Amino acid sequence: MQKRIFKTIATLTTTVSLIVFFASAYIIFYKVSQSIMATLKEETILLSNILNEDSEYLFNNKILIDSRITLIAYDGKVLFDNKVDIETLDNHDDRPEFINAINYGQSKSIRKSDSIKTQSYYYAVKLNNGNVIRLSQESSTVWGIIIPQINLIIAATILIVLISLFIANIQTKKIVEPINNLDLENPLSNKVYPELNDLLISLEENNKIKREFSANVSHELKTPLTSISGYAEIMANEISRAEDQKAFSQKIYDESQKLINKINDIIKVSKLDEKKAEQEFTLINYKILIEEILNTLNPMIQKNNIYVETDLQNVSGEAIRSIMYDCLFNIIQNGIKYNKRYGSIYISLNEFNNNIYITIKDTGIGISQEDLPRIYERFFRADRSCNQTIEGTGLGLAITKHGIARHKGTISTYSKINEGTIFEIILPQKKTLI
Repeated sequence: MQKRIFKTIATLTTTVSLIVFFASAYIIFYKVSQSIMATLKEETILLSNILNEDSEYLFNNKILIDSRITLIAYDGKVLFDNKVDIETLDNHDDRPEFINAINYGQSKSIRKSDSIKTQSYYYAVKLNNGNVIRLSQESSTVWGIIIPQINLIIAATILIVLISLFIANIQTKKIVEPINNLDLENPLSNKVYPELNDLLISLEENNKIKREFSANVSHELKTPLTSISGYAEIMANEISRAEDQKAFSQKIYDESQKLINKINDIIKVSKLDEKKAEQEFTLINYKILIEEILNTLNPMIQKNNIYVETDLQNVSGEAIRSIMYDCLFNIIQNGIKYNKRYGSIYISLNEFNNNIYITIKDTGIGISQEDLPRIYERFFRADRSCNQTIEGTGLGLAITKHGIARHKGTISTYSKINEGTIFEIILPQKKTLI
């Protein structure tokens, strides 16, 4: 980052310096051009007034001005020139300032020389007798000003670059030093730029999530491991009776399955966090997917005497099937697990305006308004006093939230204690992964 900041400051400083230099040169040139043309106009009009009074004035008087004076007949023949022998001059009937002066009374013109160093300014006025008096001056162009000073410009540019690099180096160190010294373990204890406050708050929240995650993982894994260890110790020390061996073995198996399920869910969340989940999109039929989930959960539905009502349109969309399966499975399974006996669950599926809408509504125990904002946190289980006997890893809704977010979808939750919970999911039909 330090190199990038240094390069940016150096480039910006050098670029601005050069732009200011060339812009200044152009402004000076423009002002000089305006001044020359204004002077020519003033002198030409003054001389035209004199010639309208005395047509022989140019031939009888020596005029001491720097401008070139040319008197041109109405047919373009040069009658007088104070700088050049008129015998060497061509007919001027094709000069734009002459043509416009004949037609409109006055005219101005600027023409560049064959080189890029100079250009000529002309102002012409039509006299009462039909002739045209024209004054002109030569002046340097922008390049005519710059090229003679090119060595000085190159030296100045090098000096500007060196100064810019020096300043950039100092400023970069000042900018980066507080960032390099950040205490990432305690982000809010840092006193640094206000612009970094949001980043530090985000880091603090991430650190809090990591600490809570570590604590929760330790707690959630410790329980089945303690149970497995306890039963294994009893069996190893031959404390149990022979007829209890089978029951203890079953307990060890059940607890190990719980442990495996927790670890699998932790892996799923981690992969979704790191965006390492399978990226292959396929066109899936959501109606078939939901029916497959209901078929898998049918033993649980039958056991809990849950009435299932569906209104499923034949809707398809692009998604990562494995992730979407887990998302819907977790919500529907929760709607069954946390439902009342002889309760019901309603699932609807439809599409509108290139979006897929899924609603899952149950008549279960519900979630308190206090717990509702936290249900997607890892290992959080709402109102444990009511459902502490219901098995679960506490990661299902966290997986669901991450999975839907990866598809740029949204999920909304509405719930009331003892009345049930509603989940509303909106998903884009076309592939749109983040």
